[in-house]
Amino acid sequence: MVDKYNYKIDDYDAPISPKLLPKEKVKRTICSDQIFFSRNAEKESKKSIERIVQTLCPQGRFISNAKLTEDWWTTIAYSRSCMTFEGYCASPR
Repeated sequence: MVDKYNYKIDDYDAPISPKLLPKEKVKRTICSDQIFFSRNAEKESKKSIERIVQTLCPQGRFISNAKLTEDWWTTIAYSRSCMTFEGYCASPR
């Protein structure tokens, strides 16, 4: 369960929520690129995902069965970080 208003990737405790039912499935992917040391692609992806989670499920506060997948790859001069957040908008029973 994710409280979208208090979601921080690196420091997150699952909330105690009322009993909710999963409804609409939501899924968002964000990718960031980095050439040499121009910026930190992983850090940019994390910030973007945190902002995106806050915009999901406009009718409610909680997202159930949430899963975050991170893909990261790098070569000598180029790096790419992709994160996919998926879950279900939750509503009261």
